[in-house]
Amino acid sequence: MDVSQWVIDLKLAPANRDRLEGHIRCGSTPQKLVLRAWIALLSDGMRLSGAIAREVGVALPTVHQRQRRVQEQGGVDGLLPAG
Repeated sequence: MDVSQWVIDLKLAPANRDRLEGHIRCGSTPQKLVLRAWIALLSDGMRLSGAIAREVGVALPTVHQRQRRVQEQGGVDGLLPAG
């Protein structure tokens, strides 16, 4: 199976979704964190990893890395600073 066809549903808690959306809306959030937040939000559901990579404009391994980090941390703490 082509790895771009993988679907990883992160099943983010509402509080985590709100936190990620807040970082995206905040004009002072560094762009690398905005990108990470978008990847996590787009991975909350049944979207193909390849589609997420194309939409965000990153390489497929970047999407997989961010998805794994959220899974391993049990939430978004591995992607974003505390707050």
